[in-house]
Amino acid sequence: MSEVDVVVIGAGATGAGVARDLVLRGASVALVDQGDVAHGTSGRNHGLLHSGGRYVVEDPQTASECIRENGVLRRIAAHCIDPCGGMFVGIEGDDPGFGGRFSDACAEAGIEARRIGPREALEREPGLTGKVREAFLVPDAAVDPFLLCLANAVDAAEHGAVILTHHALRAVSVGAGGVGGVVLEDLLTKERREIGCRVVVNAAGPWAGEVAAMPGLHVGLVLSRGALLVTRDRLVRGVVNRLRQPSDGDIIVPGGPACLVGTTSVRVASPDDLEPSAVEVRKLIDMGSELVPALGAARIMREFTGIRPLYGEGGAAAGRKVSRGFVVLDHAARDGLEGFITVVGGKLTTYRLMAELAADIAASKLGVDAPCTTAERVLPGSDPPAISWPEGMPRWMTRALELRHGSRAGAIAASGGDSAVGSRVCLCECVPEAEIRFAVQRLFARTLDDLRRRTRLGMGPCQGSTCGPRAVALLADEIGLDPRVADRMLGEFLEERDDGMLPVVRRGGAAQVEMNMSAGRGLADAREAGP
Repeated sequence: MSEVDVVVIGAGATGAGVARDLVLRGASVALVDQGDVAHGTSGRNHGLLHSGGRYVVEDPQTASECIRENGVLRRIAAHCIDPCGGMFVGIEGDDPGFGGRFSDACAEAGIEARRIGPREALEREPGLTGKVREAFLVPDAAVDPFLLCLANAVDAAEHGAVILTHHALRAVSVGAGGVGGVVLEDLLTKERREIGCRVVVNAAGPWAGEVAAMPGLHVGLVLSRGALLVTRDRLVRGVVNRLRQPSDGDIIVPGGPACLVGTTSVRVASPDDLEPSAVEVRKLIDMGSELVPALGAARIMREFTGIRPLYGEGGAAAGRKVSRGFVVLDHAARDGLEGFITVVGGKLTTYRLMAELAADIAASKLGVDAPCTTAERVLPGSDPPAISWPEGMPRWMTRALELRHGSRAGAIAASGGDSAVGSRVCLCECVPEAEIRFAVQRLFARTLDDLRRRTRLGMGPCQGSTCGPRAVALLADEIGLDPRVADRMLGEFLEERDDGMLPVVRRGGAAQVEMNMSAGRGLADAREAGP
């Protein structure tokens, strides 16, 4: 049995942030997730770096936390952020008094919000409706949640943390002195392993209640499902919010060449209830079109959903009535179990603060006096760039790699040798072979879906139908996958991509879906035929 000081359950933003924080203080850490880095809530959101404006009227504490952490992340995670700015837009028919309340609340919370008129709003965002009545400019931005989570995990690993993705938690060992360790199962190899530890940090997001139940604890969560749409084109220059209390279909966030339209709030009983209703999808398009009319005719590439793990001990409130704030629970003080800590709730923007407070409690239990340094220490990829590109590398590749990996892009390109130059695996997202191999060798990628989160493979218009077969061949070459396992992995990957497209098929999207499904049927036929 191996031993570490702390086992962190959940490799989303908060869990990866806790692991990074603690190893930088000198603790030994294992970061564990049943899926991949950012496979849960952290990878299923609209990618908004909050200014705090979205919640400033109803939840000023969360808004104040957001604007402070917004500034921190711009300093330490620049390569993950598109500083596109944001705008809250009031249109004809909206509450005319909300703008004044919004402005006053922003001033109180320390959020810079500048009121502008309809003419300037339309100059800045030509795609807005002509019914704009007033608008406010705020320091919102877009953030790539996959890159942000991965950068935290990479930094943790480079300082000694053990990263165990695709490992399910099967048991938490408890003795007379409290937590003693965990039992894990590798879901890809079916092997079991035990890890001894003095502290377990439960950062499992919507699964936090299930993790807490293993040693007999209770953490009350309200699970709220939010649906989002991904457009084929970028319809807005910056983040566009409706100037009113948060509601369905009231935000559009640019994400590279596309946009994410969100979101809904439906209370669910299970963290695995990810199937949106047709009503949710239609509502997002209808409500979003009130702000940006072009959305009504835009090609929608796919829909997806995420589960918000809101802390609501004993409450029966609906999803939008539960605070978006976070809690850190020391179960020694709360329940008498030493060495078990839960951190839950919050926003992607406040992940670092959440991680710091959870790490403070863990460090005190370990007798570690070193302070938190994560607010000052720059994440890998955001350090000052000094990129040297291999000779002959095309511009499309250098640009794509730099957007995804920041200052480390040159090293990734160089790692591929001759294959780095001109060898493009994913045509839609400009993913070279060198990046695929680097992701497997250095970024913990073990499946095709892992590669998607690290490289954007399969996230363009073809949704993996053309790049998937070559990518799985490279993955198999790197980790020695059995051909039947690789074939099954490819089939599952394409099926998941299809599932996201089918609810939003319309106009030109139908041909793309038919091509993808044909590829899937071809794989199924090949499996039945055998070698």
